[in-house]
Amino acid sequence: MEKETFWKIMETASMAAEEEKAGKITQLLTSCSLEDITDFEIILREAIIELDDFSIMGILKVMTGRVSDDAYVYFRCWLISQGKAVVETARTQPDNLAAIVQENTYPDFEELLYVADDAYLQKSGLTEEEAEDNLPRNVAYERGLDYDFEAPPTKGIQWTADDLPRLYPKLWAIYNA
Repeated sequence: MEKETFWKIMETASMAAEEEKAGKITQLLTSCSLEDITDFEIILREAIIELDDFSIMGILKVMTGRVSDDAYVYFRCWLISQGKAVVETARTQPDNLAAIVQENTYPDFEELLYVADDAYLQKSGLTEEEAEDNLPRNVAYERGLDYDFEAPPTKGIQWTADDLPRLYPKLWAIYNA
């Protein structure tokens, strides 16, 4: 799968209701080859790792008031599910995300972490035990794409809570008014 196809899947799914996104992505993936489903997982993990930056973490802190390991991963999944343009905005002009969020936006899409394996199992007809070594998450992990315990260090400049209103004035106005 090419990255363009990955982003096209994200764009298509971004039009679905939040509660239907994971199912939509899984459906789109089941029309792909097993190799492309695995490539999707690899591209997803590369994107999650690429977004591991203190400036991205700051957005989550402003939007939710807290940052935990799991919430930070799920937030990066949410960003990715919004499409390539939103990811690029988050990376280059994070405060401009204020244009796409509202005070009640819940920036969490944990389900994105499971869609490739779900699609792989549906497409192959195998059980999880039968497919274990070939499941996309395991193939990606074996290639060194870990966004969790063995992830590369977070990039960027670390901030303090006192820095956030200055770094993200538009987002701060929405979430801390």
